[in-house]
Amino acid sequence: MLLAVLPIAAVLTLIFACATDVPLVDDWSMVDLATRASDGSLTWDDVWHEHNEHRALFPRLVIAASARLTGWDLRAQMFASVFVVAIALLLVGGLLYRTPGLSAWSVPVAAAVLFSLHGWRNWLWGCQIHLTLATTGAVGALALLGGRSIGAVRTAVAAAFALVASWSFLAGFAVWPMGLLVLVLRPFPDGRRRRSAILIWCLGMIVAIVAHVATSASLDGAGTDKRQVFESSPRQIAAFASRYQGAGLVGASAGEGFTDVVGTIGQVGLVLLGLAVVITRRRRPDLLALVAIGGFGLGCGYMIALGRVQHAGIETAAAPRYAAFAGLAWLTVLIVPAALFGSSGRRIGIGIGRTIAAAGVIAWLATQP
Repeated sequence: MLLAVLPIAAVLTLIFACATDVPLVDDWSMVDLATRASDGSLTWDDVWHEHNEHRALFPRLVIAASARLTGWDLRAQMFASVFVVAIALLLVGGLLYRTPGLSAWSVPVAAAVLFSLHGWRNWLWGCQIHLTLATTGAVGALALLGGRSIGAVRTAVAAAFALVASWSFLAGFAVWPMGLLVLVLRPFPDGRRRRSAILIWCLGMIVAIVAHVATSASLDGAGTDKRQVFESSPRQIAAFASRYQGAGLVGASAGEGFTDVVGTIGQVGLVLLGLAVVITRRRRPDLLALVAIGGFGLGCGYMIALGRVQHAGIETAAAPRYAAFAGLAWLTVLIVPAALFGSSGRRIGIGIGRTIAAAGVIAWLATQP
């Protein structure tokens, strides 16, 4: 279990060594928020303010608190991201601990995924608290829904986590369909509890969507033009998602072709695992949440593709910041086979992991001068 601390230590070392208290790109749009938080003139409109296509309530609250307490030292937001993702690791670790068939190695693997250095920009860019909050909100919601016993209170808390995901980064809305699938497929003691849980979850989803849409302004010229969502072809979106998924494991420097192939393998593997878990859900309902977490990670890729393919190009799919989401799909692909297929699954997962890792190292070395 101590191995799970090593990725966290690596990220903290990176921040201590490389972080600077200098606003970068989107940080500049937070100057007014930080100023008002510092001088005590903060209003609700300041925190319920759109950031491009995102309704970033919770990140803006963190930024406001940082500005108030530290004079807006951006490194405080970087450390806040580490703390937030550590919460996600605790929740995932609890889920893995309760899952029969998994070895102690599953938690260090989860830590390596959540604290991946492929996502270095999330650790060195204060504004990326948006993505880390969305990641933890989604992971927390799905982990709670996958617990052995579930009732109205647990579902309500899970919905609160989902609101954090939704109102931190737009792709966080992918948590709602994933959570609904878990509630529909998982066993309940009786039909009344199932209906109650589904009703609470759906009410939370409606609140999240209505509040976002009803208060959204036109996004023309502010990052993503809404019309561009409908201009991308399915082929472009699929290509974006493959590169996004591949970069989440092997990084952006492995070469576009190799990254695309790895991403396609990851997507196919996740879909096949999802089908296997659905088929065996009566015997292994505990795996539904783990698959849903991976589905959320992949779903984020497709949601991001809708807004980014035309606006910024397929090349942006390998951006380091998206590793926060793409890594969740790999968490499922690398861990679930061991629980689903026993020792054979562990050997399969280890073999696939070693093959991809070795190929990634070879591809990276081939690109070096």
